[in-house]
Amino acid sequence: MKLDLAQYRELAAFSQFGSDLDKITQNQLNRGKRLSELLKQPQFHPLTAEKQVIILFSGTQGYLDDLQVEQIRAFEDGLYPYLDSAQSQLLSDIATKKALDDDLRNRIHAALKEYKANFLSEQEGAKGGPAKPAAEPEKKKEQEQKAEQPVAAH
Repeated sequence: MKLDLAQYRELAAFSQFGSDLDKITQNQLNRGKRLSELLKQPQFHPLTAEKQVIILFSGTQGYLDDLQVEQIRAFEDGLYPYLDSAQSQLLSDIATKKALDDDLRNRIHAALKEYKANFLSEQEGAKGGPAKPAAEPEKKKEQEQKAEQPVAAH
């Protein structure tokens, strides 16, 4: 993750000078935004090591790539109660083993897939329609900012 964030910062600085970025660079920038958001933790609300493992795993394994950055906090806020209730044995096994073997990785993947499917269906239900892909709102925001720029009077 440290490498991912270092690459993100470097690409973010570089992208300020260029407007056309290839798909790989855009994906790295988008993942970096999401990883940075994951590192924000509310004051006086520490996470257990097991929950940190799972949320960081979700970010580095691409489970957050198609979410909007604004959805990351809601994703996290719902994930932790889900883990406590439906995946308590998984949390216990992570704490006991203190290392991710193939079995734990597969169980984390399965838990994240299940939770994410529930999260997305709840988001769709709350909005009354399908969730928009992450790239579209960012493009729309850029277009709105360009439209809001004052036009010089002649």
